[in-house]
Formats: sequence, structure tokens, C-alpha cells
Amino acid sequence: MVPPLLLHALGQASRLSRIASFAVSAGRPEATQHRKLSDILRANEHTEYGRRCGFSAVRDARQYGEVVPLMTSDDLAPYVERLMSGERGLLTIEPPLYYTRTSGSGGTHKH
Repeated sequence: MVPPLLLHALGQASRLSRIASFAVSAGRPEATQHRKLSDILRANEHTEYGRRCGFSAVRDARQYGEVVPLMTSDDLAPYVERLMSGERGLLTIEPPLYYTRTSGSGGTHKH
């Protein structure tokens, strides 16, 4: 049987690289945010929405704000309907996890 203290030490050691990575990222928030935005845009540039907004040409947050319009729930409704019908690659490359009805500033989305 492995002593609990050793198990604890091994568990902590297994997290060191993630802790170090987080510490580096936290020390450089602007660069980290730029890299994260770039990762998201590259992953989704071939979606219908990514092509429509020109994700492949967006290089920074300022440019993103200029080319990606704000959307209301009414703007998103056609995409959601298509996603619920089984289409993929519309808004994001990842498939939806689940759908839920909400009410908010755009009102209740009716299906």
C-alpha cells in the first residue's frame, strides 16, 4: 500500500506543469488573451459564421470588434434551428452540448 502522504506528493507533482503554465499566462494577460483569441479564430475560421465574418483575416481584438457584429437572440435563431436539425460547423467547430430555452433581453426563443 502506498502511503497517503506519498500519494498526495505525487498528485501535487503531476500538476506542476499546469501550475507553471498558468503562472506564466497570468503574468502576461494581454499576450495570453491574444493567443487565446487567435486559437479560437483559427479553430472556427471554416465554420459558416467564421467564413461570413472573415475570421481567417482577423489578427487582433480591435479587428475582431470591427468585423464581428453583435448578435441578438433573433439573429442567432436561424443558426440554432439548423443546429437542432443536426447541421454542424455553423457557429463553432464543436458540436452543441445541449439546448435550453431562456428568457433575457431578447425575449424567449420559441421553437
